[in-house]
This record gives sequence, structure tokens and C-alpha cells, in this order.
Amino acid sequence: MFLQIQDDLLFVKNGDDKVYEPTRDNEIGNWNHREGYQVVLKNPVNWVIGGNSVNPETSPINLTEGLNLIAYLLPHSMNISTALSSIHHKLTLVSDTNGNVYWPAKGINTIGDMKPGYGYRIRVSDDITLIYPSLTE
Repeated sequence: MFLQIQDDLLFVKNGDDKVYEPTRDNEIGNWNHREGYQVVLKNPVNWVIGGNSVNPETSPINLTEGLNLIAYLLPHSMNISTALSSIHHKLTLVSDTNGNVYWPAKGINTIGDMKPGYGYRIRVSDDITLIYPSLTE
């Protein structure tokens, strides 16, 4: 997965704080398309990831109470409230890598749209399963 950027890769961390370091450890194991990852680099890179498309309707994401790091699975941008509508009653807070937040209880949305290729930290008040809206919606 990271061969293309190996020289600039410092480490990768998943939502469980497990780490992959190119010259040392792989606590993460295999790539999971449902998870988000924090990729830390020495230098900016252009990184192209190829593979098969994922059908979000058949790829539910199990969230545990508290903080989770998730992948956005749709192939197009979507307003965050629509994208996360299946869990709106348990959703507390969402943040992106740029410090933007979606905080429904306070009416704050500085994220706007969720975007393909991005991961998001998401806090829920109870265990729940996220199912993104249909590709035809």
C-alpha cells in the first residue's frame, strides 16, 4: 500500500492507535477500507491509490462508543449531515485533519461536505453501525 511513498513515510496510525512504521513495526496488519488512517510524512507527496470501488451500502462501518477514525466510502462529496444520517441520533462530534468540526448539538458545521479519500474522527454516544447513503441517492 505504501511502497510508492516509502521514502517519505514516517508512520501510519489507525483509530486504535496501532502503528505501521516502514523500518520497524506493523501493528496495523492489512489495510481496511472501512477505517481511516493518519499518514505522517517527511515531505509532501502525490500519492495515487488504486483498487476496486467499494459499495458503501454493503460496507457498514461498526462504530464503538467514543472516538473512532473512519473512512469516507462514497465516490463523490456529500454534505456531512446527509452522509451521516444513519447515525444522527448517536452522533456527537466529527473532526477532519484540518481542524474543522461538525457538532450537530451546537449547530456547528465547518466541515461542510465529506470528501472521497479523507478520513474523519467521529465520536458517538453508543455503539452503532454507520451505513452511508445509497450511491443512487
